[in-house]
Amino acid sequence: IRTLRMRARYAAKKKDGEGIKAIVNKLYDEYERSSVERRDDLNDLMSRTHFDLIEVADEKIYQPMVRKFFESHLADKSIEKNAVLLLHKAKYHIGQTRNMDKANSYFNSSLDAPDIIEAIPYMLSIIDCVNTDCLIKVKEILEQNRHELEDRAYFNAISEINMIQKNYDDALKYIEKAYDAGASLSTYLSRYSYICLLNNQFGPIIEFHKRYKNYDDKKGFEVWMINYTYALKAKGISYSKVPLRNLCGQSKDEGVRLAAFAILDDEVQTKRIMSSEINKDYTNYFKFSRWPILAKFDGYLKDRITA
Repeated sequence: IRTLRMRARYAAKKKDGEGIKAIVNKLYDEYERSSVERRDDLNDLMSRTHFDLIEVADEKIYQPMVRKFFESHLADKSIEKNAVLLLHKAKYHIGQTRNMDKANSYFNSSLDAPDIIEAIPYMLSIIDCVNTDCLIKVKEILEQNRHELEDRAYFNAISEINMIQKNYDDALKYIEKAYDAGASLSTYLSRYSYICLLNNQFGPIIEFHKRYKNYDDKKGFEVWMINYTYALKAKGISYSKVPLRNLCGQSKDEGVRLAAFAILDDEVQTKRIMSSEINKDYTNYFKFSRWPILAKFDGYLKDRITA
């Protein structure tokens, strides 16, 4: 499995759709000759690999493959105690079938799975696509299993929950705790600045930049640079458009390119990417609807609900 996982990551990084398809076929072969215990790990890898396929392949290729895996192969009975796989099925139904009733059902089932604590970070990434009413229960699960989590993971999760609940001061406090506990600087800067943007706090980002200005053009800090640039724009402060244009032309991350085009007021490219990404994966609708950088496109986003 380890070798196949490495090959899957490499193919996804290279956006190699044919390579990912070949790995999926190998995973099916491996699954057929594996023990019951090993099949959970294979299903997890197969699930993630199919999500990678959605990102790089034509829909005529990925749709039947993804449908086969999530609706035929990944049987409900076999995953009823596996929180991550239940959440993967929830994400599939949000992103591909747009069946929110099924998505909520799988999501709620994951909360009762015995290994839910291991799935908390993944769960938080889709929770506001589904059901934020369960945040109290999620917080209780975190507190009850606090001893099983690294400080960094615990503080990240608490920060995320507070951000979703719009408790922005607490969200900032806990992302700082996560950084002190070992979270990466790029994660810290991107999350800190994003929380500030959600709360229309542009000044703190600009002040923060004085301490971390040497990271603007570093790989992995693109989100930090974008959030800082947007803060300058929101405050009416001049900024260079060159780094944004470079991201538009060079970044392989469609989310990064989308944000850069939006700040540059390129409505044609912004709408094109938004539409393409939402059609590919409907979870992007929920993600984009939260981005302060895309606030002026709120009307266009609402039109995508029925697109």
